Order: sequence, then C-alpha cells, then structure tokens
Amino acid sequence: MSSLYCVEYAVKFNNFLDVKLDNIDTTHVGSMLDEKLIASYRQTQYRIFTEHETIDVTIDYYSQSIESLLTKSSSNSAAIVTAYNPYSQLRNEEENYLANELLRAVLIKNNHRFLESLNIDPIQVWPAEKSFLVLDLDINTAKNIGWEFNQNSIVWIDRSAIAQLILLR
Repeated sequence: MSSLYCVEYAVKFNNFLDVKLDNIDTTHVGSMLDEKLIASYRQTQYRIFTEHETIDVTIDYYSQSIESLLTKSSSNSAAIVTAYNPYSQLRNEEENYLANELLRAVLIKNNHRFLESLNIDPIQVWPAEKSFLVLDLDINTAKNIGWEFNQNSIVWIDRSAIAQLILLR
C-alpha cells in the first residue's frame, strides 16, 4: 500500500472521529450508477453474524430473523454499511482492512451498537466485503456514513424487516 494512501486514511480518521454524524447535510443526489452495478448490489447476500446465529439478508425480502433481532435489541431500524472498495473500485486487502478499521472506530466513537457482517457476491465476480450491521441507526446517519466512506449504496432495514437498497449516488 502506498504511504500516501495511509496518510490519507490517518488524516481522514483524525478528522472524522470529531464529526457528529447526524448533523451532516443529507441532500440526496440522483443515481448515476450503472444498472448492472445496481443489479449486482441487489443480488448480493448480506450475511450478519450474531452471537447465536448467522442471518442472510436479501434486498427486498422480509427476514423473520432480522425482525427478531430488531425486537430483541430494542431497535427500530438497522443499516448495513461498509468501507470496502469505495465507489466500487477494487482496493487491495490492506487498504480495505484500514478503511474497515476506520469505520469500526467511528462506530465505536459514536456509541453505535453493531454486529460484524459480510457482503457476498453470489456469482463471485467481487470478493466478499466486510461490513457492519449497525443497530438503531436512523437513515440519515446511515447515508452519511456511506457518503463519508465513498460508498455507492447502503442497506437500510426498518421495523418491516425488509432490506432496502439505498443508492447514494
């Protein structure tokens, strides 16, 4: 990994830890993403690791396991966010690891409850991406995290327990 990339993440880390995520402007821009890329996000299997089970989530489908998780955790919503492969540009494992650890630090700093998760491409064009299911996260804060980590989308889940793809670009 280039030292410039490490410096960029170090600066971003120091600056971002002081940002209150729910105070960022949430103006949404129209989607400029390729339809094939959006289709790939919709086909992705989002795997969440709880203490007692593994939950697979699919976009636009109800999940009784997610409904149960939201209820047990007294959460009204959740979001799946990642820092891997910003703007769907493949990064090496070290760069993705650094970005993921920065995201973890931001979630901890802001007292968010979260579980480890993994975004899995069923046709394996993309390598699996580590991510986090963040509990009781409002949609604007979830979008802000996605924007801050240069993501094209996030997954949003409300009390309906149906995962929704939210495009950020």
